[in-house]
Formats: sequence, C-alpha cells, structure tokens
Amino acid sequence: MPIKPAKFLLAILIAGATVFTFAACYHYIQKHLHPKPDRGPVYFRPGQLIPAGYPRDEYKHPYQIGNLGGKPVKLSAFVAELLEYDDSPGWDPEKNRNYKPPIRTYQSIIESFGFDMRYTDGLLRHLRKDSDRAYEREHNIPGNAWVSVTVLSGSRYPVMPATVLNRYADPDTFPPRVMLPEKQFGLEVYVLPKDVDREQIALRSHNDSDIFVARNQAGNITSYIVCSNRKVPQPPCKHDIVMLEDMKVGLSLSYDRQVLKDWKKIESEAEKAVRSFITEPEAIDTETEQGNRLKIHLKMPV
Repeated sequence: MPIKPAKFLLAILIAGATVFTFAACYHYIQKHLHPKPDRGPVYFRPGQLIPAGYPRDEYKHPYQIGNLGGKPVKLSAFVAELLEYDDSPGWDPEKNRNYKPPIRTYQSIIESFGFDMRYTDGLLRHLRKDSDRAYEREHNIPGNAWVSVTVLSGSRYPVMPATVLNRYADPDTFPPRVMLPEKQFGLEVYVLPKDVDREQIALRSHNDSDIFVARNQAGNITSYIVCSNRKVPQPPCKHDIVMLEDMKVGLSLSYDRQVLKDWKKIESEAEKAVRSFITEPEAIDTETEQGNRLKIHLKMPV
C-alpha cells in the first residue's frame, strides 16, 4: 500500500524535529553541565595519578596551585584560565603532545593566567556556576561592568617594575600627540590633533586611540591606559598596572571605555581579586601516587 504524501511529509517533519531536539539537548549538556574551563594545554593528563591529599575544589577537580609573585596561591580551573607555569610548553602543538606535567606544588612558579571580574561587586566569573548565555548577554551591553584580567608574574614581571610603564608610554606621549590642558577622571590625557598629518603617523601604534596616564609623586607612571576613540558601541580600553608592594605581579585589564571613570575602583578590585587567591599551603607528598585516577572530561590549563 503506497504511503500518502501527507503522511510521508509528516514523518519527515517528526524525524527532523527529533534530531533537532536531540542535538539541542546534547549542545546544552556539553556547554552548561560539562563546561570547559579552557581549550588550551592540559593541567593534568587524563588517567594521571595524583597524590590522594592533593587540594581539590567542590567538584573534586584539582586546584591549580603554585607561587604567584612570591605568594602561595590556589586557583580554580573554572575561574583562572590559560594558566602557564615557568616550564609550560606554551602553544607549540608538538611540545604539548609530548609534555608530561609534573605534580605542581606551592613552589611551582606561575607565569600567567586570566580571569573575568565584575568590578562593581568583585564577582569572579565561574565557568561551572555561571551561565554562558547570561554572561554573554550582560557582556555585550555597552558600558557593562565586566573586566578581563590578565595576570603576569615570574619571568614576565618587569626587571624595573617602578618605571616600566614610563617606557610603555613614552612613544605615545610625545609629539605629534599632545596633552590636553585638563585632566579627565584624574588622568593625564594625550590625543592626536585633528589636523595631524596621517602619513606622518602611519607606522605609529594607537593611531585610533587616546592615552590616559596616572603618575605618582616621583613622576613615574602608575597607570597606563589606551582607549579606542572610534565611534563604536563598545570602544575598548587596555589598562596596565604593576603591583609593587606584597606581590610581584603585573596586571593588564580590558573593559569598555564607558566605565573609564571608575578606573581606580577597577584597579582596586583587580588587585583584591588577585590577593584573594593567596592561601595557606598544605603539605603535598609529590612522591606518593595514591588515591583514584584523575577522571578528566575537562581540559585544564598547564
């Protein structure tokens, strides 16, 4: 008995809807119930044995631990992304393939990592607790409060930290760029005149940006900020500072220009977040391979 065209079409529609529903459910589960802290190099290899007493988070995943700027720290892989130690292979595919990460201790030197912070309340984005969709929706609002923080330490901390920002700013604060007569938000402002010869500056950096700097009493730059002056909904700012007191850490902060007025609070909250990672180190027996094998369905930073 031949199948009527209407029934055949209905069967195709039902099958298509089933496949679409399955795909949508699978995507949701992978993205929201099994989020990936990082798509970079792995922190531990699947199946690697680690000490039974190794510090773990509430989800039983090992913390990323080490020495950050002279302080012992404990970092969640769901907060701190793209973490690198002084012996990490970086992004070389071949080195990564053959790399065997050691069991990290609080003496392991951390070079860099990143995290996202909402500066208005100090909230750190947690990739397992927070919805990607809600974050993206909020992050795409012009003038939103989210700040991307890059942390640099170890060999990436400057040799002359008190004056390093002077060297960063020097090429961008000389003519033809001029300093405005009045500060903005307590910052010196350097801009390119409207009648500047564009061919003269064709090879210079930051031609579509304004430069903002804060100085200490000695005249050294303590905050170096480059903000786009393009007419776009979310003109970005890149904001560099160096922690000089209790930790040898440099910070690079990225946010929308609309919130530049809060630059002091942004700095304060970023430094507070970094110090919140400091912990009282536990003794770790790196020679003992006890406990369960590490079951990793997430990639963890090296």
